[in-house]
Amino acid sequence: MEMGVASDFTILSHQRLLLRAALEEPERALRYFAEWWNNVDIEHTGLTEYRLFPLVYNNIGGMIPDKAAAARIKGVAKHVWASNHRCAAIGRYALDKLSVAKVPTLVLKGSAMMVAGCAKNMRYMDDCDIMVPAERALKSLSALAEVGFRARVDCDVHHFTPYDFKVLHGLSLRRSGEQEDRLDRHWRPLDNVGSDELTREFLDQSVPCTLSGRTTRRPCFEHMLLQSVVHGTGWAAVSRYDWLADAALILRKAGPTFDWDRLADTAKRYALVAIIHAAMNELMQTFDIALPIRQLRKLSRGRAIDRAEARWRSINPTSVPVVGRYIMALQKFRRENARLADQPLWATLHEIWRYLFAPLPRQLMHSKMAADDDDHVIFVTGWTFKHTDGR
Repeated sequence: MEMGVASDFTILSHQRLLLRAALEEPERALRYFAEWWNNVDIEHTGLTEYRLFPLVYNNIGGMIPDKAAAARIKGVAKHVWASNHRCAAIGRYALDKLSVAKVPTLVLKGSAMMVAGCAKNMRYMDDCDIMVPAERALKSLSALAEVGFRARVDCDVHHFTPYDFKVLHGLSLRRSGEQEDRLDRHWRPLDNVGSDELTREFLDQSVPCTLSGRTTRRPCFEHMLLQSVVHGTGWAAVSRYDWLADAALILRKAGPTFDWDRLADTAKRYALVAIIHAAMNELMQTFDIALPIRQLRKLSRGRAIDRAEARWRSINPTSVPVVGRYIMALQKFRRENARLADQPLWATLHEIWRYLFAPLPRQLMHSKMAADDDDHVIFVTGWTFKHTDGR
């Protein structure tokens, strides 16, 4: 079933083969994998393929007739299994410290996939993602700093202002003496949704779970799917299409209990329907997944500005024209407030004008700013880092 819109994503034929080998029923998966193996040089595959190999092994590893192929896939799967456990151990340590500090926690992304049992610990994890309420962000970072967790640059979180927490949605941390970030601390689940309301929704609708023996919470399946799609479909220097596997695994695990109305309503309130719409269309093209027609009608193509954003955000930023960059910046601004995101663009112009030309609100000023200053210099950059995959 088509949803009536072309996909905004470029998924190549050999990429679909690997995705299907990872998740289709074994007989067909074996055929897909054989075709993929015979047409792709494994020595020139990248990070996304590496992420998918463990899922292939989990699905058909013991049935692959080509011994060389089977050994290569098994080796990657064993390495990912061990790496995931190391990430979970770091997460357990962080959860212990946050628990002592009485900070509520919620695991995200790969950590949530692990605790939800979506892929038998065969879903690759870069790091352990933990989210806390926005108002407890500073306390959580301070608690982790006390036990040696640091950002990759020298920044003192005690000097963060409310504006810094508004600009950023989280920080990547590493333990003292280590060279890689293994813990992502979030106070918002999505970079392009600055509204603290979404954080509260993720927390309020979460479910209890256990990560490496420690009690915490994970998002509901609807929020897991939303985050996977919105995060995964943004452009990256390394072609990322493994979000399709995450989406399929989440829907498979949730089964008939998946609340499509909740997904559609959340996407609409934060102007994300165009992104979700195109992603579900791509999901149905890749896998034999039947999605409910009535509920999917709520996932309309969105407003013109939403569709434009969905198109521009999935391509290389160097190829995005000025108008595309303005559109994405405007959409991000609208999502700083759930009320603005759900309104037509014309209805938000007054708020946009105030944001651009009115004095900075007192709650976002640095403590040294005078309340009666006529002029304020605002630095619109923050502690932002390029991810290892180019994001």
